[in-house]
Amino acid sequence: MLSVTTLPILQAVNEKNEFYFGLQPGLSGRAGVEYVNRSISFNPASNTITIGVTLNLARNTVNGVAIAESSLPSTKLLPVSRLLENAYLIPGSANGNVSIYVGDSSVYYLTGNTSGNVTFDLRVSPQVPLDSLMGNGQSLTTAFIVTQGGGIQYLANLSIDGVYQANSTRWSGNSRPTYSASLTSQQLDVYTFTTIKTGANTYSILGSRTSYGFG
Repeated sequence: MLSVTTLPILQAVNEKNEFYFGLQPGLSGRAGVEYVNRSISFNPASNTITIGVTLNLARNTVNGVAIAESSLPSTKLLPVSRLLENAYLIPGSANGNVSIYVGDSSVYYLTGNTSGNVTFDLRVSPQVPLDSLMGNGQSLTTAFIVTQGGGIQYLANLSIDGVYQANSTRWSGNSRPTYSASLTSQQLDVYTFTTIKTGANTYSILGSRTSYGFG
């Protein structure tokens, strides 16, 4: 259980400007967060807003191990916050199945060197499948940044609600990414998947991989 208490007001709010109060990009509006005991009050003497809220957090997992949530600093009340996209950082060396909850972000960054092939499993939350969120004809685009630094280029694949999507994925250039056993320098591979729901638990997926390095 985590609590948020008093936060400063950084700019006057009037009827001509839109401002948003957020807890943190990774938590504001994310799936799997339950907001309870909510209250709000304003103290004009100290120019602060006091938020009374308790959060129950669902945790992401890598190889079945929970990823600890970060602390909850306040988000500045500035319009620029609407322009920022949250890249969800996944620390450590990942391989195997990596649970992804789509309410966290559309960009996920494996910051540690990948130690084996990875399968990203998309869900809404641990209890809610993606199939229940998407309607037929709706699409979802997610990007995964995979750190390759161990001298071997591992591959990434996609799973939805625990079902491997190899036969549903069509790759850019009609060419499935291949494995390389020799990398001369650290590089980042960006996998992008656009998932289109065509029926119950049925998807058409467009995938691509682009490699980035220092040259």
